[in-house]
Amino acid sequence: MSVPRPERLMCVDLLQPLGLAEWRSRSHIAGMEDIHRCTSVLRSLLAAGEPNGIPHAEKAINDLMDATPAPRQKASLESVQAVVQEHRDAEGCQLGFADTVNDYIEKLMRSFE
Repeated sequence: MSVPRPERLMCVDLLQPLGLAEWRSRSHIAGMEDIHRCTSVLRSLLAAGEPNGIPHAEKAINDLMDATPAPRQKASLESVQAVVQEHRDAEGCQLGFADTVNDYIEKLMRSFE
């Protein structure tokens, strides 16, 4: 009786349509989609600069954190923060709104220290 070699089984599993390699690729793409969704909301809110948009900004960030696996949350927040900083530095941006959103991101980032 022949016993299958573990190396052979692992190679076959990795090449299956839902194998580990494809799962990692899909999760990376999904993570980028979540960041894009969050930053799209934030960009429109930052452009408007309305104080009543703050809860919507916080919700977009919280939704991103809920959708992002724990090991990637800090990096996701850093990506979002870069967008906020970019808008903050642009002419015509409501600094108070951008600063409030940035403060919220900073508060969340302190939890990773």
